[in-house]
Parts: sequence; structure tokens; C-alpha cells
Amino acid sequence: MLKNALSPFSYLRFAGATIGLCSVQAVAMAAAPQIEARGVYQDARVANFVAAEHLGGVHPAPRLRFWSGPRGQVIEYEAKEGAETIILEPAGPTADRSGVRVSTPDGSLWSVTPSAGALLLRDDPTAAPRSFVWEYQGPVDGRGTACSPCVPEAEALQFVRDAFMKAQR
Repeated sequence: MLKNALSPFSYLRFAGATIGLCSVQAVAMAAAPQIEARGVYQDARVANFVAAEHLGGVHPAPRLRFWSGPRGQVIEYEAKEGAETIILEPAGPTADRSGVRVSTPDGSLWSVTPSAGALLLRDDPTAAPRSFVWEYQGPVDGRGTACSPCVPEAEALQFVRDAFMKAQR
């Protein structure tokens, strides 16, 4: 028998440790953009928007969140309730300078433009833009907690214009 051969138990411990280490590395790599953005949320304000066709509690609903504060800015997109939130990176103004282009993690370019009390998200150049309206975050019927960083409806579109669109011009 070979002197340096691993016993079946030793082999399983080695393989388990290797798989565990690879899993930790994969999680750390996937979470890197989230970790970089985490400091932005401190002392920031947020404007929350939900896809207009889902207004009134129809779930799952796509959502956009615009965070801005002294430590930077983050635009979050959630395709549906419980889906992974992706970070959208500002990528300059739209061609007509009425909105902002954003880059997705896979490199696609989308545009966000304010229009008649809503935000229009164009994530497919061949399809009509999707409309996102302000979304209330706070107590309902006296239940729940207030959202202190949330921007009120009357200020939400101007907040997005000032924090994200003027900076791109």
C-alpha cells in the first residue's frame, strides 16, 4: 500500500474543505458589488418606484430604487418581488439629455426618463418603455414602521432629476 495515499475519510475532508473554500470565494465574488455600494446607504435618502401595471399590490412587481447621499449614489433594480436586486450604474445622459442611461451588470444599456409624474424605463430598444410610479413605503393601517430615508411623493421625481440626471449632464 502507498504510504502517502489519503484514506477515504481524509479524502472526503480534503474534498469538503476544497468545495467549502470555492463556495466562500464564489459568494465573496458575487457579493463584491453589493459590498462596495453598502456604505452609500448610510445617511442617504431613497425614492422608491414600482412598475405602474403592478400598482395596487399586484405581486411580483418590478421596482426601482434611487439612493443618494453624502457617500454616493446607487440605483437598484428588482425584476420582481424576492428577485435578486441588481445595481445599475449611471452611464451618462440619454441622447436627448432628458434622462439618464444606466448600465446593467451584463453590460446592457437601459435608459430612465421622467415623464408626466412617472419614470419611463427602456430596457429593450424594440419595446415600449415601462412606466414606474412612486411607491409608498411605510405603515399601512397603523401597522409597520415609517421609512425615514424615503422621499415623499411630491419630491420623488425632482430628487431623481437632481441627484441622478443633473449629475450626468
